Amino acid sequence: MVNPRHWTWLIGTITALMVVALFLPARLPQPELQENRLLAEAPDPLSAPGALPRFREQTDAWVADRFPPRAWLIAGLNGLRLHLGASGSPRVIVGRDQWLFYDDGSHLGAARGVNALTSTRQADWLSHLAGRVEATPYLVLVPPTKEILYPEFGPAWFEGPSPERPSARLMALSDKVVPGHVLALTSDLADLKAQGVDVFSRHDTHWTGDGAYGGYVVLMTRLQAMGLAEGPRPLSDFKISRARHKPRDLALMLGVAGFVTIRYRDYVDPVARAHLRVSHISPDRDWTGDQVVETGQAGKPVLLLTRDSFSNALLPFLYSHFSRIILTHIDHGSWRGDLIAAYRPDVVVLEVQEAGLIHVMADGPAPSDVLRTRIAALVGAGLDQRLTPFNPDILLQARPARGCNIERGVLESTGLEVSGWISDQTDRVEPGAGFVVLSGSGGNWGLPITIAGERPDVATYTGKPASRLSGFSVWADAGGLPEGSYRLTVLRKAQQGWISCQAPNPLIR
Repeated sequence: MVNPRHWTWLIGTITALMVVALFLPARLPQPELQENRLLAEAPDPLSAPGALPRFREQTDAWVADRFPPRAWLIAGLNGLRLHLGASGSPRVIVGRDQWLFYDDGSHLGAARGVNALTSTRQADWLSHLAGRVEATPYLVLVPPTKEILYPEFGPAWFEGPSPERPSARLMALSDKVVPGHVLALTSDLADLKAQGVDVFSRHDTHWTGDGAYGGYVVLMTRLQAMGLAEGPRPLSDFKISRARHKPRDLALMLGVAGFVTIRYRDYVDPVARAHLRVSHISPDRDWTGDQVVETGQAGKPVLLLTRDSFSNALLPFLYSHFSRIILTHIDHGSWRGDLIAAYRPDVVVLEVQEAGLIHVMADGPAPSDVLRTRIAALVGAGLDQRLTPFNPDILLQARPARGCNIERGVLESTGLEVSGWISDQTDRVEPGAGFVVLSGSGGNWGLPITIAGERPDVATYTGKPASRLSGFSVWADAGGLPEGSYRLTVLRKAQQGWISCQAPNPLIR
């Protein structure tokens, strides 16, 4: 016979735990958690019996997102995972010695060189750069990403940045087309790192203030050589920021910012800051919106700075060098002819971290015939890859791959860009033959590809060493593709026939 006290103790314990879970978190400091997503909204009113399943799903999501101890549970679990060398977020990679790195879904793919560019795309990129340089005094400032400068702290499967990565090739080619206009900072910042300077911090994506100062020195030295501005000031002219909250975005994504020691140094210029007047000139009122900064530095040049988030640590060093700084974010266009026409800057600077470099030359003025000829000679611009009509028989024969991921699938007016991995997860190296296929209202269109890109992360993830050669990255000319909606499929020839990987969402032309 069960002792009645057993039930009393059980019910009392459960009740006490529920009270603690519901009321104690409200009396404790909430862990900082930045999930980069919107929490579930309250469920729609139940209007008909048929809506019950959707109502139940919405209610479950809403309750789960607002469970009082939720932030504590996430932070605590992720803190434990961090000490074990594992991540609790798909956007954060835990490397050696608990260094954190941002994952855009490609597993440090930009540094590993997974997004290969065709000669046509290289020529387009260089042509737009050349056109911009010929139209106005123009520089591109390229900070490296964290994993490029600190590969020794990357995850075990990361073998370091590939010297053949597309961004490195574009920077090398640009120096042959418009020498001195793309300022690659990897070497300069590596020198600072070798001197013991913390160029990046353990818990944030961005460079530190010391890293930004290194970039500032390179930029202002180049502008001085061009006769456009004075040279850089010594670091002693600036003050260490005493802001309470230091950059720590990766720790915030895991919810562990309160459990780790944040070491990040940045700088301010109190004298220059006292004279700043900032006007927003676009509807966006946050830091990414278009702004005009009047610095109070009379007689100095005007700068148009197109930027990403690395600029936040850089800007304090620039205020004293310019009378006016027009700020715009690359999400609003990397070439802002409208702002150039309106404000007539003395120099235009595009600041973009290296992983984004391949995406920021999609438009701009046309280059001269001289530079166009030079570009064609450098990259062999006649080697187009073009989508052509495709026989769908292979599609019908193919079976779903045991493992795959289309990490990028973008269909633009000029072409199709696809990258990812596909493997049948066998113990033998698979053939490299494959196809990229679009199927939809305009018919079936395809392009033969080779699937043999290095993906050590996939081999680690699947536990199959043969899956290491499972990567693909391709750009195809889609000029003949009819308008419509298309399903994107990647096919690979496996040991036992064709396998397929399908993108979850259709592409619209």
